[in-house]
Amino acid sequence: MTIVRKEIPYGDSTLVLETGHIAKQASSIFVSNGESQALVNITSSAQPKDLPFMPMTVEYQERAYAAGRIPGGFFKREGRPKAEEIINARITDRTLRPLFPDGFRREVQIILTVMSSDGAHEMDACCLSAAAAALGISDLPWAPDGPVAGVRTARINSEWVINPTVEQREASDIDLMVGCSSDAIVMVEGGANEASEADVIEGLYLAFDAAQPIIQAIVEI
Repeated sequence: MTIVRKEIPYGDSTLVLETGHIAKQASSIFVSNGESQALVNITSSAQPKDLPFMPMTVEYQERAYAAGRIPGGFFKREGRPKAEEIINARITDRTLRPLFPDGFRREVQIILTVMSSDGAHEMDACCLSAAAAALGISDLPWAPDGPVAGVRTARINSEWVINPTVEQREASDIDLMVGCSSDAIVMVEGGANEASEADVIEGLYLAFDAAQPIIQAIVEI
């Protein structure tokens, strides 16, 4: 398998999407944001399931070793998913699931594993983009009109920032996670202290514009 690597400017960092290097038995993308890294693997059943819904499972996993820690004390293993992990998995699911064709019933598993964390750059939006790229290189009939990408944006001191750090998010008054296609916004998750409709729309447009180079890179992959 040929190794393909794309580097996309992403706020104050660089988003790197790479495939063909590891996890070759799955549709996989290795994604980096700063010194934070994650591996996205997608597998599917060969035959459809006799179910009244699409059997897709999304798991977002932040391993303790990603931050250089080993669980200790009474619990010496990784436990159940944290609330943030569940939310991130649902964000990915909400963005990707509607882009499968109606009646699609093959079982799909999307596993997003944070392998390394630098403590500043988060991987939630990056993993959404990587999952879209992994679906794009798979044999699944997904997104016939083109892929999607995830972008996080926040407003700090009246200025919008793409790919805010953890510290910047804590100081922000609007924090948005946006899933975008080449011609539409397909998913929004976020929060704000108080914000006008115009301010939120400004953030959405900014995220949409920032998503387009990522979408183009996914198409090239």
